Amino acid sequence: ALFEDYASNFESSLVDELGYNAFHRMRRGFDRALAQENEATEKKFLKVVDAGCGTGLAGVEFRNISQSLIGIDLSPKIIEHAKTKRPGLYDSFQTGDIKPILRGYAKQPISLLIAADTFIYFNDLTDLFASMKDGIEEGGYAVFSLENVSEESEARLNAIVPEWRWQLTPSGRVAHRKEYVEDIAK
Repeated sequence: ALFEDYASNFESSLVDELGYNAFHRMRRGFDRALAQENEATEKKFLKVVDAGCGTGLAGVEFRNISQSLIGIDLSPKIIEHAKTKRPGLYDSFQTGDIKPILRGYAKQPISLLIAADTFIYFNDLTDLFASMKDGIEEGGYAVFSLENVSEESEARLNAIVPEWRWQLTPSGRVAHRKEYVEDIAK
């Protein structure tokens, strides 16, 4: 419901007012990672899924390496804005919870999953990462952003709850402990 009401102002609020640029950083980081693996950075991925696609900010960054780009979002209104603002960017869209949708790709797996500021709305990532494992092909990639935990908050949490995995921030977003994410991503 939040993003349904926010759909018309979503992108200008995020980019213009807040200076949001995770989608740029995700693409630069992905290109660096591919280069380190001696993979061509202009390699085309057969099926790219943008989970939590919003208006297409991340999709624009990854379109040139996508044979097929699919946008997934909970909000039908956001998807309508993506279609209007960036016609032809996505080859198709799906509306709904990303976990069952990702599992549905098991028979026709995803080559590359991108998720800019999507996982920050999940507490426990275990089920989400299991869905990703089901939907991403063997040797496929996942590129996503997470909320940072300040050093001060991390030190405080470590002292109070040494085994903490995530923290709800004042903004309503969820910050995940790096070691927790690395562990479940294996």
